[in-house]
Amino acid sequence: MQFKNILKVASALFLAVPSLANFTKDCDKLNKKLIANVKKNLYEGEDIEDFAPIQECSVNKKGKIDELYLVSKRLDKETVKDAILSNKEIRKLTYFVDDDFYQHNQATYGIFPYTVSYLSKLEDLILKYNYVMFYHGDYPSLEKQIDPACLSGENLKTLTLDHIDVNYQIIKELSDTTVQTLNVISGDDNHGKWKHDQHYNDLKRLMKKIPNITVDGITLINYGKYTGKCQKLEQTLKDNIKKNLRDGETVDEFIPLRSCKLDRKGKITEMNLVSERNDQSTIEKAISQNSSSLTKLTYVIDDDSYQRDPVVNDDPAVYDDFPLSIVKLSKLEELTLKYNNERFDNDDYFFEEREIDPSLLKNFSNGKLKVLTLDHIKFTDEIFKQITTIKSLEKLVIITGEDKPGESHHNSIVNKFENNNIRKDYDLKNFEEVIIDNESISYGEGGEDDLDF
Repeated sequence: MQFKNILKVASALFLAVPSLANFTKDCDKLNKKLIANVKKNLYEGEDIEDFAPIQECSVNKKGKIDELYLVSKRLDKETVKDAILSNKEIRKLTYFVDDDFYQHNQATYGIFPYTVSYLSKLEDLILKYNYVMFYHGDYPSLEKQIDPACLSGENLKTLTLDHIDVNYQIIKELSDTTVQTLNVISGDDNHGKWKHDQHYNDLKRLMKKIPNITVDGITLINYGKYTGKCQKLEQTLKDNIKKNLRDGETVDEFIPLRSCKLDRKGKITEMNLVSERNDQSTIEKAISQNSSSLTKLTYVIDDDSYQRDPVVNDDPAVYDDFPLSIVKLSKLEELTLKYNNERFDNDDYFFEEREIDPSLLKNFSNGKLKVLTLDHIKFTDEIFKQITTIKSLEKLVIITGEDKPGESHHNSIVNKFENNNIRKDYDLKNFEEVIIDNESISYGEGGEDDLDF
């Protein structure tokens, strides 16, 4: 499968140019020292404003630096080592080696120093690398080899390797660390081949040592973590996937059951279900068989079309619709409907919205539904009207998509709520909050009849 769309946000970080921010206390002292060093190493025509050595910095109650985001681009070796070793109170460190882009100057000191392992209080470490080269008309983003000793910190709990080569030596080092959460963002090799599959398979051997491992946004799951009905459901879904695989696909690429919880009686109460290679009958059955106990359901259609064959244009889920059995969930308190489909148009990528049948929400009018999340679901007038009939609703979350790059429905949806007094006009006495694209739209304390924007 192709998961490179997940990396767009991570890749965007490479494009961001740090600014010469103003800091306080020890952060300010360190920043001034590093800026002075950067100035000594600038090439002709380069501007200090483009080479800020610190992206973020914070201090603890003692005034000592406990969080630091260091950018090695025009810093030299001794200054980097001193910046790290002289701040031994650091709990969280992001170290970014920026070798820049094609045909630009690489970092003055392009090594990941093993001295990070000397930080005895370090719990969260992020190692990031950026180098884009030109190869056969494309621009692969390469990975960097590091000294495994970088990962030998005695209290390290969370580790992110962003475009770092996860080779045998790294895996061996990780098997002996205290790391509990590992996040890997993969890059390309010298021939432009994306290394996602290699890392995904190689890191499986660490699952007994590190409980939380994610590769390019895909969580490695030990398919023995579920028990009872959750375990049976997972096996049913995995067996069904085998029948629907397409050429070159493997079962391990798909995680149809992202989460599942049981109550004390062994009944399934919460389920996060992803439709990719399961067929309709299997999905409908998975939901309907648990209709009497489900209180929380997340259902995702993952059509995952990014970088597919341009002739076929997409690679939709085997069942790319929302199951009718959702209407039978009389005890449901939280419902999330999500659609994932990325498109390319006018030299840009955008996430589409999916229109759903409003009748999917009809039976919740007199039910127990408290929280509804519509993630890249087209918010039509019919959907709005149906939502206003759900008397138990307390919170509505909307995440918008686009028709084309830059054509979002965000403003029109906000206006819809600005022009309607939900609690008064539709008698939704329990309704408290709307969140649209992380913007909270809620009732203010001044009066429950007025929306506070």
